[in-house]
Amino acid sequence: MNPRVRGALFAALIGFEGIASLVWPQSGLAHAALDAPPAEARVQGPTLQRDGPYVFSTESGYRVINTKKHGDVWQLRDRVLPSRSARITVHVDNPAATTFRVALRPAPSPAPSVLADNPSRLLMVSDMEGEFDKFVALMRAQGVIDADLHWSYGDGHLVLVGDFVDRGQNVLPLLWLIYRMDDEARKAGGGLHYVLGNHEQFALSGTPKYWPDRMLSSAQAMGDHAEKRMFGESSVLGAWLRSKPVMMKI
Repeated sequence: MNPRVRGALFAALIGFEGIASLVWPQSGLAHAALDAPPAEARVQGPTLQRDGPYVFSTESGYRVINTKKHGDVWQLRDRVLPSRSARITVHVDNPAATTFRVALRPAPSPAPSVLADNPSRLLMVSDMEGEFDKFVALMRAQGVIDADLHWSYGDGHLVLVGDFVDRGQNVLPLLWLIYRMDDEARKAGGGLHYVLGNHEQFALSGTPKYWPDRMLSSAQAMGDHAEKRMFGESSVLGAWLRSKPVMMKI
């Protein structure tokens, strides 16, 4: 055989062996060529980042899935909380390393699509798309929340006109904050009205087209088409979003 041809074939075989490993994100293990050394057969799974929590209603309580850092590696943590007085801690991936607590509650009834009375104060906001810090800055500037992220708008009403998910890096923290504000506003005699936009519809249908990498990685690590379940009917956030209207008369 021509030495050049033999060299090309040898290089091709080496190249093939080098790319013979494929990642299986669900397990983080690799499927390798039979003759590949074990050390080369192991490759990194999806690059997890701070994400979650994703909370699901089950017969035994609330199933909570989020990422947690062990040394230099982010891993999925999966646990169950009792339904009674269940609370979660939300960690925001921002320079301030913001954290806040959220009380979980049963799936709500459908929210009204008509605001009949003129409120004392009314603020309308849209298209924050996972931008937690920008949303918080705006809410504080308008007196809607205080320094501890709690509702301070009294009997005023806040209308969120869709597209608070996708693109931004803190989709889950933003949704959990709005979820908490919704409950606090009602108890204060005010109201938070969330009108679903097309991006909320994407989330509810399990369409991850505009999801940030951290959410895509979490879905891959959970496996079994998790993107369809992350805001599914058993999801606390999914059930809450499904209770909101797609249009509203004010």
